[in-house]
Amino acid sequence: MRPFRRGSAPRVRELTAADAPALRAYCAGDPVGTALLLDRLAAAGHSGRTSADARFYALVDGPAGGPEPRLSAVAFAGVNVFPHGDWSRALGPLAERLFAPHERRPASIYGPSSAVLPLWDELERGGLRAAEERRHQPLLAMDGDDLELAEPYQTGPARKVAPSRLEDEAALLRASVAMFTEEVGYSPVEPSVWAGRVIRPDAASYVQRVRQLITQGRSFSHVENGEVLFKAEFAAVTPEAAFVQGVWLAPRLRGRGLSSGYMRALAVHGLASSRRVCLYANGYNYAALASYARAGFRQVGTFSTIML
Repeated sequence: MRPFRRGSAPRVRELTAADAPALRAYCAGDPVGTALLLDRLAAAGHSGRTSADARFYALVDGPAGGPEPRLSAVAFAGVNVFPHGDWSRALGPLAERLFAPHERRPASIYGPSSAVLPLWDELERGGLRAAEERRHQPLLAMDGDDLELAEPYQTGPARKVAPSRLEDEAALLRASVAMFTEEVGYSPVEPSVWAGRVIRPDAASYVQRVRQLITQGRSFSHVENGEVLFKAEFAAVTPEAAFVQGVWLAPRLRGRGLSSGYMRALAVHGLASSRRVCLYANGYNYAALASYARAGFRQVGTFSTIML
């Protein structure tokens, strides 16, 4: 990989536990766009390394060692990289931090397009190649007022959406694997070849994550006779935003206009703890976007995902 541009080499550093107040202050400026960052911070209880391979980086303004650093941009690096903010002054230093030779290659770079796409341009200039680029992914949100204006959901199967139960874990795992494979293009639990590459996923970690979401009360589903008819999870939950992931409807139910009702039912659960319910979807998935609009979601931004 070729060297990255350094420019004026502004101060990019890994955050420590002492930087948590500064990170919270930064996230307060965009509570929807930073919900995933805030959730990682809350889970760890600090802004230092959450594991050997998960850490926060920031573009820091002010004198080194100052008592109150001001963060201009933030990135979380773990299995995936999530950049946020204006990194234009420090794309080279950030790229060096994220893709140093000893660092494990992340599965993807995703987040607000304004942060992801300039970073990806820098990485691509340095010689990195993507397996797939999803540059336009509308970021959608709804609040209580939006839900009131949407069609009712209290009739039909959607009224049965409830917190998932551990006794349904095997069925939920099958549905989760099917959803992931449909969405990403390869299985999260079985070796496969995708985009010309051999994929050897960490199946144990994926299974553990499905169980964790159930036990944390973040998985919601409609299961009948051992069959998952609908399921989704909240990847992040903050007072400001509950971030939806993993939406899946059983194939035999698709095309019947049921998904918008299920999404409204899911939103009710999310709004019980957060001011908004959020998600992002592929811009080419017109059917899903139309369903989300009927449910009451409206676009509040744009995400991008670069799959590596």
